[in-house]
Amino acid sequence: MDIIQMGTKLLADKFGDTADLGALPGALQDLLAGEGGDLDIGGLVQKLMQNQGVSGLLGSWLGDGANESLSVDHIFSMFGGEKIQEFASSVGVETDTAAEGLAQTLPDLIDNFSEGGSILGDAANSLLEKAGGASGLMGMAKGFFSK
Repeated sequence: MDIIQMGTKLLADKFGDTADLGALPGALQDLLAGEGGDLDIGGLVQKLMQNQGVSGLLGSWLGDGANESLSVDHIFSMFGGEKIQEFASSVGVETDTAAEGLAQTLPDLIDNFSEGGSILGDAANSLLEKAGGASGLMGMAKGFFSK
C-alpha cells in the first residue's frame, strides 16, 4: 500500500460518512506532495523535519513505542491555513475537522511506514542513509528542535 492509499484509509476512518471519500486521495496528494508533485514517505518525513515544532515528535513516530501527539496548531503551522482550508473544502469537511483528522493521521501514517526507526521505501532509505541512519535522523530532529 502506498502513502496516499494508507493516508486515505486512515483519514476515511477519522472522517467517516461526513467526507467525500472519492476526493480524499487527490486532496491528500495535493496537500502532502513536494515541489515536483511527487510524494513518498521520505519526502514527507523531510518536510516534517523542517518544522521545528514537529521535528522533535518525529522520533516517536519512527520508533516502535507510543506515538507522541501532533496538535492542530502544528498542522496549521506546517501547511498554512489556506492549504488546510482547500483540503477541507475538497473533501467536504470543516477546516477544523480536516486539521484534527490530519493531526491524528500523520503520526500513524509515519508509524505505519517505519519499523524500528527505519523508514520503508527506497527514497526514504536513501534519506536515512544520507542522515546517518535512524540515529542520525533523530540527531537532526533534535537539532531542529533545540534551535
